[in-house]
Amino acid sequence: MGSIIKISCKKCGRSWDIKTGMGMTHALLENCLDDFTSDVADKIRKNFEGQEFPHYTFMYRAAICNKCGKVISVAQLEDLDTKQKYTAACPGCGSYDVTIIDDKLSITKCPNCGHHGLTSETSGLWD
Repeated sequence: MGSIIKISCKKCGRSWDIKTGMGMTHALLENCLDDFTSDVADKIRKNFEGQEFPHYTFMYRAAICNKCGKVISVAQLEDLDTKQKYTAACPGCGSYDVTIIDDKLSITKCPNCGHHGLTSETSGLWD
């Protein structure tokens, strides 16, 4: 089950609600590919070609798009055998220039005011 988190800046008060984690449908590789462009989805399919049970993790992660400056939820799939990661493009502008921030919120600059130190709290669940 995934979480809905609220990422906030204490200085300017700006906040963003995004989904993180994964849902039950993501246990099947084909269900994970909707968030990726067709060319990236094809690369992922080819990577796991011939494997009856692909060994991967999938989740939505908190990120900042370095092009449009939005806090976003971005899909990421990792091949657990090769450690190859596939990160989807920004759902807003389509840029692949995104920085995953969910493990470093306390040192991340607010895209609104530039203050270091975003915070997060769980505001709901999704599946």
